[in-house]
Amino acid sequence: MQSAATGFVNALRWGSTLIAARITVYVNGKPTSVVLPVSDADFVVDRNSEFRRHGQLTLEVLPTVPPQTVTANNTSYTLLPLTQAALLAPFGNEVFVEMSVVQAGATNTTAGANGWVPLGLFQIATAVVEDSGDDLTMTLELYDRSWAIAQRKLLTAYTVPAASGDLQSELQALLSTTWGTAPPWSYNIATSTYTVPAGTYNQGEDPWQVALDIFSSAGYELYFDVNGNIVGAPTPNPSTSPVVWNFAEGEVADRGTLAHPITGTPYTTPVDITMTMTRDGIANNFYVSATGPNNAAGTAQPVQVNASDNNSGSPTYVNGPMGNIPTFIYDSLITTAAQAQAEANNDLAVALAKAWTISIATPPNPLFDINDVCTATRSRLGLNNQKFVVDTITTSIRYDVDTVVSGRVVNS
Repeated sequence: MQSAATGFVNALRWGSTLIAARITVYVNGKPTSVVLPVSDADFVVDRNSEFRRHGQLTLEVLPTVPPQTVTANNTSYTLLPLTQAALLAPFGNEVFVEMSVVQAGATNTTAGANGWVPLGLFQIATAVVEDSGDDLTMTLELYDRSWAIAQRKLLTAYTVPAASGDLQSELQALLSTTWGTAPPWSYNIATSTYTVPAGTYNQGEDPWQVALDIFSSAGYELYFDVNGNIVGAPTPNPSTSPVVWNFAEGEVADRGTLAHPITGTPYTTPVDITMTMTRDGIANNFYVSATGPNNAAGTAQPVQVNASDNNSGSPTYVNGPMGNIPTFIYDSLITTAAQAQAEANNDLAVALAKAWTISIATPPNPLFDINDVCTATRSRLGLNNQKFVVDTITTSIRYDVDTVVSGRVVNS
């Protein structure tokens, strides 16, 4: 979860807020002095998307003649992307998006009075300028840096291991090759005993998907964080993760958790709660098979393991009314039964968790991130401090559009 000043959290908690957003323009991976106000924005964070963070925003532009100019790195640019070399043209520059919230009626309602919380560092994918004769607007479509990596397809066949075989060195070797220059991000990769097995990826493949596949086989998530840096780590166990926010009906009491001091209590009353149960697309039996020439060495057949819901009290029990619903996974990056079992166990846990999900609508709130564990209380739905882990977030800077956090129920 994002950190924020006590005043920021209090403003969110007590409703009636004033919201602002801004961007800082980045050139060659570094911030410039160009900071611009945002009039509208919508962003989505999705753990199941190849590109975890994406969105669009509209900048405030004055309809002047000649067009407005800004200065970045001692160079003057038109604010509008009127040429392909413009500062906000979609050919390599980036924007860092931040959001501010202040309590309506507070002594100081200046944008940023309670600090700014980042929504992400994004590559500009598309810039649209529209002049209706009355209004002049500029809209940017944005993706996190993984999108820019994915566009840089492998120019030739790529063989792994290309470095020391460990996750971080292989990732650095892959991305340094495809990026073409020194990448502008840092790496935060948790230590692992996993060694990338020998293999070759074809010319034209998506290098970010290659990286995701390698890390998935190690039981790791891989993504860009809000500051534009790469994180690789095991998927957290939500059953043992601390609760960072509580959605409780009629909540007005001053209470706190380890996440915030008492005056910045992470409790709010939800606008809306949606609970969904489904068996559509839910498998309860996973087979993971190791494939590839190095996996069959010395054995008659490649490694294959199985993980299934064998809890007779579970509604998704393989021998229950739902039936045995298998999924077969063939992974050339698996070399041992232990690795295959870890992947199968993880896939089963994620699949079964999606059978019961909770979605919370709350006033605009930029603090949430993937893997946050929250609780929901709504007596009419039978929810009493029910834990769920955030998998998807949609955020707007409009006061009349709710932030929606959705995720899997965590069974204690």
